[in-house]
Amino acid sequence: MAEKQSNKDRLKEITDGKAEDVSPWKIVMVSDGGTKCDYITADSEGYDQYFETPKMNFGRGALIIRYTDYNNVKAEPTIYTNYLEANATVGADTKVQLFEEGDYEVALDYEVTNDQLLDTIGHYRIFFKFSVRNGNCMAYPFDVGTGSELTNSAMTETGFRLDLAKSRYLKVNIKREVLKDSADGLVEDIRFNGPAKDGAEYTDEGIYTITVHNEYTNQFTVKKIYVGTNNILRAYMTTGLSIPEINDLVGQGATISDDGTIQLASATPPAELPEGSDSKPESQPDPNSNGAGDKTPGTEFPVMAGCLGAAVCIVLILILVLKERSARPEQEEFNEKGGDER
Repeated sequence: MAEKQSNKDRLKEITDGKAEDVSPWKIVMVSDGGTKCDYITADSEGYDQYFETPKMNFGRGALIIRYTDYNNVKAEPTIYTNYLEANATVGADTKVQLFEEGDYEVALDYEVTNDQLLDTIGHYRIFFKFSVRNGNCMAYPFDVGTGSELTNSAMTETGFRLDLAKSRYLKVNIKREVLKDSADGLVEDIRFNGPAKDGAEYTDEGIYTITVHNEYTNQFTVKKIYVGTNNILRAYMTTGLSIPEINDLVGQGATISDDGTIQLASATPPAELPEGSDSKPESQPDPNSNGAGDKTPGTEFPVMAGCLGAAVCIVLILILVLKERSARPEQEEFNEKGGDER
């Protein structure tokens, strides 16, 4: 059985059978030595050694497909006999659709007869392999209690079930973290870190980190799910703060809601008066007060400086007035003397 044609020969055409003297299974082979005509004939005792098929009537070409699943389990080959004849028949459905993830091996076995004085029969085989992989990179956690899908950073008290949607070739890892007491308070402790299984349920308390990797597209998807009722871990999932930061806030009086949000501690409000009391709280005396009324600290010096300045101004004015009065008699005396000399 020939696996492929000679490099010198190539398949030129299969005639459509319109001419009465031409067979619909005639193959025109063009080579360096000229042109020769062969015919595809029915192989009544065909078999495929690679697939270990028994001898059977292949007809005009047999298409053989074998599927290998993700566990490397090989299925029995599927054989489509008389495939080439069906392919040349108008309206015949010869499409083979393969959607299941896995590896496929395909062979087309057919018989060719050279029309000479003594017919020469040859067996040919076309063989190839291909694989089908899911291009998605997702894992779907579902709440065990409600059955609803859990999104990233979701919280559940009952646990979750992991569904890979029949994506058999994804690399899925799951890590579980819990809180443990230590010298520094509550800290994260990894309790599990390994491959995840499709359909497995995870109900133990902790934070689960699901990492999905599609090695064919090199894409990653990461999801976190919290299982349990611990408010510290709920806040860790919701706020993104570290465990030590959350512990510090709680130590300062902050509270954590059921949804994981943190309410910071507020200032203590003033004491309320008993109901029915009309009296108002008496103002307490200021221990720094000198009894002269409420004064703003630091105002005494400017007041004193102002008073001193005013006193200095008054003294200067008085001195000027007195000098002016003493100067007037002298002027009058001078004027009288000058008048006499004239």
